[in-house]
Amino acid sequence: MRLILALTALLIASVAPAAAQYRAIIIDTSAISSRGYPTFAHRVEAAVAPAVASVFAGQVNPGDPRGLTLIVRILNVNMPLMTSTNESENDYMLSEGLVVDARGRVVASATVPSTVIAWTSQTNLPVEIEEGRRMHQLGLSAAGWLRKRLSGV
Repeated sequence: MRLILALTALLIASVAPAAAQYRAIIIDTSAISSRGYPTFAHRVEAAVAPAVASVFAGQVNPGDPRGLTLIVRILNVNMPLMTSTNESENDYMLSEGLVVDARGRVVASATVPSTVIAWTSQTNLPVEIEEGRRMHQLGLSAAGWLRKRLSGV
């Protein structure tokens, strides 16, 4: 019985794509900054970085010199103003994930449009806190899709 379980586990491991191990994850908001919004780009990076880190937490090994680097480029963020009904249009973020090997070559890439319903948590929160929460949700969505699309690297 143990032999059957061991062989089954080996077969599943050989068929299922192994999760890539990254030595670093970099959030790049230079596309937003270059359009004249450096302060907003910094706020996007500050909100999205922890979201991406949480999704890829089990795949980061900073000590691996052969490890890959994941660059998450945030190309666009659109967050409409909130209405008094606690709901408005969707928040939107376009991002691109680039997997780069130790030599600097791109070995995989994926572009991900993320849409999240723009709900408010409380109407009396400062705009900066609500904006950060909404960007964090966009980051979680984008990271989840990037993890799925780049899983076979």
